[in-house]
Amino acid sequence: MVGDKPAEIVEEFTYLGSILSNDGSILKDLMHRIAKASAVVGRLSALWRKPSISRRTKMRIYNASVGSVLLYGAETWPATRSVLSTVNIAQTKHLHRIEGLSWHDFVSNENLLALTGQTPFSVQLTQQTLRWYGHFLRMPTDTPARTIFDFDPVLHGGKRPRSRPPTRWKDTTGLAKVPGRKALAVQIEAKFVEVQKDMVCDFELTDYMLSTADIWSANNKTT
Repeated sequence: MVGDKPAEIVEEFTYLGSILSNDGSILKDLMHRIAKASAVVGRLSALWRKPSISRRTKMRIYNASVGSVLLYGAETWPATRSVLSTVNIAQTKHLHRIEGLSWHDFVSNENLLALTGQTPFSVQLTQQTLRWYGHFLRMPTDTPARTIFDFDPVLHGGKRPRSRPPTRWKDTTGLAKVPGRKALAVQIEAKFVEVQKDMVCDFELTDYMLSTADIWSANNKTT
């Protein structure tokens, strides 16, 4: 019940700009974000064609008006290979259009990113996920988000259905279960190197690493 009205059971609904599905899939939301971002690129076609505007300025506009739209809420997406590949493909299509390039020009994705000074959307998505994960770990254990995250249906009489289960968000963080200190350090270092290849430092990610270590220490005082 919502107030005095019964809540309608639906397969999907939009909440704060994101499409939520009853099966937990983010495919429709992902396609919805890409469509919105591509529409913004189209509306700014006149700006992309102006030679009087520097590439640097165009890329700053792109990041602010397109990248932010496509990656809105992306920290809650499971960062599977399919999702990361899809956002990268959308980005390269946008950059080809902005630079006035066609696929017949045979410009590799690496050269295109270097030319425009862009960070792949897959890396940006991973950064957002790590930042959100750090924020999540600092939540009190009795918050709804932590309760749902730690919930194990098998312990409450549930049974795993046949066939391969869908990939969950926490399955793609690489840190769903806090292991021993050595394993934790290796995993955090791997994530840090993967995401920060061409960056000197990232304060929020460093804060996340320290917070994760603090949580491990509090939960494993006897080990």
